[in-house]
Amino acid sequence: APECLLNGEIRIGNVKCKDTIQEVYYSTDKQIKRLGRILLGPMGAGKDYYMVNMAKDIIKSGRGLVVIDYIDKCQLSENIKAITPSDKLLEIDCTNIKQLQSFAYNELVYDEADDEYTKVSISMQKAQQLQILLDSINDDNAQLTPRMLRYLYAAATVVFYNNIHASFKNVIDILINPNKRLNLIENINDEAKDILCDEIDDLNDLTKTDKKGNIENYDSKIDGIIDRVSWLKTNMYTKLAFTRDSSDNIDFIKAINEGKVILIKIPEKQFNSRMIRNVIATFYLSKVWLAKQLGATSVQKIG
Repeated sequence: APECLLNGEIRIGNVKCKDTIQEVYYSTDKQIKRLGRILLGPMGAGKDYYMVNMAKDIIKSGRGLVVIDYIDKCQLSENIKAITPSDKLLEIDCTNIKQLQSFAYNELVYDEADDEYTKVSISMQKAQQLQILLDSINDDNAQLTPRMLRYLYAAATVVFYNNIHASFKNVIDILINPNKRLNLIENINDEAKDILCDEIDDLNDLTKTDKKGNIENYDSKIDGIIDRVSWLKTNMYTKLAFTRDSSDNIDFIKAINEGKVILIKIPEKQFNSRMIRNVIATFYLSKVWLAKQLGATSVQKIG
């Protein structure tokens, strides 16, 4: 075996050459260790067994571990749970109402003492993350036009500026309910209104008045957004995740930096739609990626 693979933290396995057996490790080279790894093999080849052994090494090294498991009954997660110390375990069973997470990115936060520019900047970043999630719902009949994206960004930015823990549903409510939209805009202070003037103009563009003076909504301008969101309401658990705010969500940055093992279970029986499983997996993948960008260190993902 190459000398550079004789030491490390995560084992590859044993190498036998004639009568010599050596234990080898994944490379610790700064660039090579950033590469993704894919395990290929038929059923019964030992993929789960191998990943559980990887998990043992990851836990032993003090790294954070995130497991996104959407295969069958999530046996991989259960096997990793069995070898995880209880003080390091964080379990997110997407069929457990008490563990269910909101479709929101609580890793992006501001303090009330922050200036208005910081608050708006964080709110815009949270809006971008929602757009990524919505894009994972690939309905060819509901492609989002640039105009629809502009409305989504505007609504999400204004909603998160008003409430950093707002739910995905709060954002959609502002798009479809003109009265809620007008009330929200009226409650924004003058300094923030100056910064958010473009977003407010876009939202006002969704409001119209009929001949009797009644306020109505231009639903046709946001049909693509509403059509995609409707997919989230076809499953009870994704519907709840859509409705909840993020105040009780796990902070992935904190959890990863504390070396926690986060098991995310998406069992096929309860989530039999591949699209729904893809949406949930995309959501958690984007949270891990965001956490890494915002300062989470030493994280390994299995899934």
